[in-house]
Amino acid sequence: MIVCGVDNTETRIYTSKWATKHSIPAVFTAVSENGGLGYVFVQEPGKACFGCAFPASVGDVKEPCPGVPAIKDILKLLSGFSLYAIDSLLMDRKRNWNLRVVYLAGFVPDVCRIVRPNPKCPLCGDNASTGDVEIG
Repeated sequence: MIVCGVDNTETRIYTSKWATKHSIPAVFTAVSENGGLGYVFVQEPGKACFGCAFPASVGDVKEPCPGVPAIKDILKLLSGFSLYAIDSLLMDRKRNWNLRVVYLAGFVPDVCRIVRPNPKCPLCGDNASTGDVEIG
């Protein structure tokens, strides 16, 4: 299993491709620049990948966030969801989601859902590149 908690989209894409190629589950977690929202996404072999969940991210590779503080409340919350996801992959623990998005301020509803594979996904879909994992 891979846990990918970086602030770099290029690394998330590489991790997703590598995990898909090697049939390894991956747990992705990230927070917004202001710490107001965060997500946990679980990629399992044969199911939706990071590109299926975040298609706009695939073509929008940015550098890491400059000078963003580590905001404790959102990080603790996402750590709990991440640990639950890891436990559900390792043990017989039920989980009816592969994407959890949390908005701390509550102005937007939180998301808890199953992302389905996208046949047009550039990372895992019908036209995805096969062979070695390469990034731009």
